[in-house]
Amino acid sequence: MGFKEELANFSDKIKELQTLEVAEYISDVDALAALIVLNFIKYEKVPDIFLSVAALNMLNRYVKQPKSQIGYQFRIHIVNVLKGIEDINQKKSILVGYAPKRNNLLIIQFWDFQFSFQAEKMTEQVQNILSKNQLDWDGIKKQPCAKSIFEFALKSDWISNKTMKDEDLRELIHSEQVGYRKGEYKIVNGQFVKIKNIKYRLREGTDRQINYMREKLVECQERPVILIGKFARVWDKHVTFTMVSPYIKQMVTMPVCDHINLYRPDVEKIVDINSLVEYERYYIIGYCRKYPRNDRMGVNLAMDLGFSPLMRVQEFKRMPKDMFEKCHRFSIEEYIGFCQKEIFL
Repeated sequence: MGFKEELANFSDKIKELQTLEVAEYISDVDALAALIVLNFIKYEKVPDIFLSVAALNMLNRYVKQPKSQIGYQFRIHIVNVLKGIEDINQKKSILVGYAPKRNNLLIIQFWDFQFSFQAEKMTEQVQNILSKNQLDWDGIKKQPCAKSIFEFALKSDWISNKTMKDEDLRELIHSEQVGYRKGEYKIVNGQFVKIKNIKYRLREGTDRQINYMREKLVECQERPVILIGKFARVWDKHVTFTMVSPYIKQMVTMPVCDHINLYRPDVEKIVDINSLVEYERYYIIGYCRKYPRNDRMGVNLAMDLGFSPLMRVQEFKRMPKDMFEKCHRFSIEEYIGFCQKEIFL
């Protein structure tokens, strides 16, 4: 029996649970488990996507409980779930629909099992993965039994059970739940924040670390990446930025290489070269590419995305959220900086 058949059998239980007078209770540690999934999971196959959507569904229920301490910030992870759907490309198994007349309802359906999320925008990302046939809401409420659905997914033998660093996802969830009970987390402005026992990679700046990160960035060739670098110098053919690191929201990240050289004619199409300020931080959006004759990595500015691929900090803050739909998802585990004191989930 495969995941499809197990899910079909489980669907019968969910229909029975529709008679519940009181929704299943979601504890803080349950909510933390869902957030760990959304922040760390590696998407390899359909059950991984199902687990993440079940996590979103459970958090949707959790925030409605009287003593919930978080807000709806977790819904930013919908972007990464949709990227996962696009990347694994299983259109017969995962269907995506959109119903604007039902309060902009986003529908994600696994064969015949459906989840839905209200008040979602019709973005280019959603448009790209919409199913050809119109999907209608099935009328079966999933939030009252959200914990049962999440536990079914997490315990399934069919999930990859991997973090983006290829660690054991279930073990990570368990260790973080233990840490929560020991006081390693606090809740700040409606978010779970890890404040103790943060595990770092190698100290930043080591040759081994930088070479390792270069190798990892080569894997990002299909999507543009967001990098942070300091302007250093203008050459005849190139513009150099140093201390280059990946961008992860609310994170200090490790340098991935000592410097990158952007093609000067591309830079000049975007900004006045003379306006670049030495040692100032810039956000660089580009495609990672290997050089033709060796294994070194270069970055080509993403000139095809409809917004400037080279920005100062203040300009970056004003960028539309849709930008992140197009860009690579960096792993917290892989790139966490040594001086990071908190992790926001």
